Amino acid sequence: VRNLLGSELIAGQPALPRYPPPIIPKGWTRLAADHSDASRGIMELPTHEVRFAHDTQSEIFAHNHETGSKRTLLQLVVELLVGSTPPESVPMFDVCKHNGHWYCRSGNRRLAAMRLAQRFWPERFGYIRVKAVATDKIFLHGAPDRGKRPKLTTHQNGANCEGQWMFIHETGEPVGHSVEYMGWQTDEFGADLLALLPGVVDTYRRT
Repeated sequence: VRNLLGSELIAGQPALPRYPPPIIPKGWTRLAADHSDASRGIMELPTHEVRFAHDTQSEIFAHNHETGSKRTLLQLVVELLVGSTPPESVPMFDVCKHNGHWYCRSGNRRLAAMRLAQRFWPERFGYIRVKAVATDKIFLHGAPDRGKRPKLTTHQNGANCEGQWMFIHETGEPVGHSVEYMGWQTDEFGADLLALLPGVVDTYRRT
């Protein structure tokens, strides 16, 4: 966190910027995640009710060939929390309905970033902009003849997971909520570092 933000921000303890509640642009639909007949199109869903399709995911976003850099999941969360990246600038991703829940059709890493940001600033990140698409065979079963794996692999985390959490490849830590593993309670990926950010310590202590 210190490397991402600089020592001055940590040492000075300035307050996080505060924003008004998100405004729904014209043409969007705010829709409860338990709605049974969503129209296809852009809408906002409660962030904590959108589920992961993947069982695991790398923390690193696609390599930026122009700058030679690799953006990380934790970097995006920090930028969201300090206000240098507004949530509206995070590219929208697709969701599809499966067994009564909305799952990522794409953008599992972006959802992970928003879920972590919501944990520390629920008022700002309570809803997420998504696009509803059809639940297709690629999502459910993949295309083995074309070497495509299913998008939906959350069952590999156990029958009770159902997309409520996802593990990070590099650390083995969950995102979504803490998970008990071999008798130990594992906290969310990056939560201990994010708690060092000014303005989020009290929220972290309450979780």
